[in-house]
Amino acid sequence: MKKIKIILSILFLTQSYIAQSQIEKDILGNWQIQKHIEYEVIYQEIYISDSTMYIYDMNLGINPVGTYQIKKSTLFLAQLDSSFEKIGKIHFTGPDLLNVEKDGITVKYRKLKGKKLLQHLIEEKIDKNQYSIKFSQRLNKWQKKN
Repeated sequence: MKKIKIILSILFLTQSYIAQSQIEKDILGNWQIQKHIEYEVIYQEIYISDSTMYIYDMNLGINPVGTYQIKKSTLFLAQLDSSFEKIGKIHFTGPDLLNVEKDGITVKYRKLKGKKLLQHLIEEKIDKNQYSIKFSQRLNKWQKKN
């Protein structure tokens, strides 16, 4: 009986590790905020690298939010005092759809693919003007779609 408990514990820990690793892999990339039925949202695009999150919107431009962590399907962002603030629970509702939920409010993101994304601007593969043109095109499409 003791062997079975140990084996089950190992299997559970292995599955938890695999699930956590998959979330950390799936969250990487470029994301576009989706409109919310009840709340007004400002269009923004997010790039999540393996350690840092960046946000771009028309009013602020690029805002490197900082280092992030994911623990037990929860997203945390580094604060100035080196602590981490809970942003919300994350879960994927499809291969390219991400939900972040906190205090009963869910913010939805859709993965962006293609050329001239925020990632390319951060990595200096394109300049700000090239990115701004594509950003504006995606913003116009987003406004018309919803």
